[in-house]
Amino acid sequence: MNQFVVDSSIAVKWFFTEEYTDASLKILDPEIEMHVPSIFFLEIDSIICKKIRRKEISNQESQKVRNGIREMPFYVHSFEDVLEPAYQIAIQTGASIYDCIFLAIALIGNYVMVTADRRFLECIQKSQYLRHIVWIDDLEL
Repeated sequence: MNQFVVDSSIAVKWFFTEEYTDASLKILDPEIEMHVPSIFFLEIDSIICKKIRRKEISNQESQKVRNGIREMPFYVHSFEDVLEPAYQIAIQTGASIYDCIFLAIALIGNYVMVTADRRFLECIQKSQYLRHIVWIDDLEL
């Protein structure tokens, strides 16, 4: 069974047509185990709020997305359990600690993190952590 840490940049593409939406939908295969930190839902809600403010979606549409994401079969990890390694990764790479929480789960669980966040990938590009991340369009299933 494939096990991936899925970041928010991937999950929003399941509900909103964006670049790499087709590639992100491949992760929804029932044979794939998806792992997320508990802050994942906060990040998704933040993205949804931004879309409402920009008038890209209605409140009613946002509720459908929020309900849909919460029904997904995620293995949810407490962010507090990986905060220290995430902090160290963030200090070493200059990446956001929020993104590094996802990466820390991948490291500790021996999973691969899947992302569509180019800025985060650039921060990790020259680090020892690069082997634990895959760009969404490079994911081979």
